[in-house]
Amino acid sequence: MKDTEYASITGYLRVLEKRLLQSDAALRLIDAKDAEETVKLLAASTTLDFSSLTRPEDYEEVIRAELKRAYAEMANLAPDKSVVEIILSKYDYHNVKVALKSKFLGKSHDRLYLDYTGISPADIKEWTDKLPAHIVAALVLGEKTFTDSNDPQKLDIALDKHMFAHQRELAEKTGSEFLMEYVKLSIDFYNLKTFIRVKSMGRELGFLKEALVREGTSYDYFTQNFDKADDYGELEKLKGGALAAHIKKSKYVAFGPEILLSYIFSKENEARQIRIILTCKINNIDNEILRERLRDNYA
Repeated sequence: MKDTEYASITGYLRVLEKRLLQSDAALRLIDAKDAEETVKLLAASTTLDFSSLTRPEDYEEVIRAELKRAYAEMANLAPDKSVVEIILSKYDYHNVKVALKSKFLGKSHDRLYLDYTGISPADIKEWTDKLPAHIVAALVLGEKTFTDSNDPQKLDIALDKHMFAHQRELAEKTGSEFLMEYVKLSIDFYNLKTFIRVKSMGRELGFLKEALVREGTSYDYFTQNFDKADDYGELEKLKGGALAAHIKKSKYVAFGPEILLSYIFSKENEARQIRIILTCKINNIDNEILRERLRDNYA
């Protein structure tokens, strides 16, 4: 796939970027007197449709509807659908986890499914013949992992590794160095969060080695520094910042998959900001705390 094939949609994507909730506008929402006023201001300053919202507490329905609309639009625009699948496959694997845990634990978790991609949660739940090969393989792997271990955590680890292998394969097929680096940085960020979680749980080095994804650049670092005390919070900010910095490189290219990926990344960030704002307003969180949380997310 040549970068020039993205030339026809680049101008449109740049226009969409300007319609996103900007940091200065988000910070101004802090001064809204209550959640109801915040919703009105968001309706006026974003593309989200709050017209059917009767209670601010139900804002998640609006955010999910907007993300689904935006994802579908990007999938339709993309010259190479793999670019969008690299980002959205996380939702398919999430749904695989939900389906398998519901089956093995004997509990219905239908509200946890995320219907954002072209792969229906219902098809995953029922394991229909409409599923693509990589999702069938994920279901088989997850089922075997849980049957052998009876451990939901090991199921998560196996499926996360399967997801990253799929994303890496997709990125390599595109031939885009940008996308391959994006997947590598995503793996490193995942490994960092896994490292922090394993340390906080007091688990042993052997468990960490099992949980980490080897294909990133961070595997050796975390296994070799397992017993050393570090500021893990700062490490997490650095790794998250590295991923964000990589996405921001799209600002300096004329056209290519970078711009489409960057828009999706920014759209998801907008959703995070709106969740933070409305959660704080609904729960009467102090404005200074809200301000700090927004600054952290836009940093």
